[in-house]
Amino acid sequence: MKRTIFVIASVLVVIAALIAVLVVRPVRTVKAQTGCSNRTLMGNYGWTESGTEFEYSPPQFWTQVALVHFDGNGIFTASEAYEILNGVASPDNGTGSASGTYTVNPNCTIQITYTYGEDTYYDHGLIVDAVGGEVIANEYGPQEGPDMTTGQVDIKKIWGSN
Repeated sequence: MKRTIFVIASVLVVIAALIAVLVVRPVRTVKAQTGCSNRTLMGNYGWTESGTEFEYSPPQFWTQVALVHFDGNGIFTASEAYEILNGVASPDNGTGSASGTYTVNPNCTIQITYTYGEDTYYDHGLIVDAVGGEVIANEYGPQEGPDMTTGQVDIKKIWGSN
């Protein structure tokens, strides 16, 4: 009889322990992907781009680096750091600036429109990581006239910046 009571008590203790573990254990929840928004891009970024300017004959190839800032609300500002045109450093390095707007869509595509000098440029691209750390894009300058430009852009977040 003592043995039966001991077995029943042991089974009850095991059942009580299992119930306690199931009740106390945190329940895992699945968080739905909310997509991207303008807030996905916020802070300071390094900007590199290269492309072709068709205002010259023959067309010239250029590369440029800049520091840019996305404010999280659709405003974009940039200060040029360095530009090379056909293998020669620009005499105006460090003096250029740009400003404009950006829109991040829920599917993480992005459009940037900005002015640099007298011209307006359009970048269409994609945020390539989940936290807005990198953007790749194609750039188009004026579509007519001597300043017609095309290029590719790579934008990477400077971590720790807001």
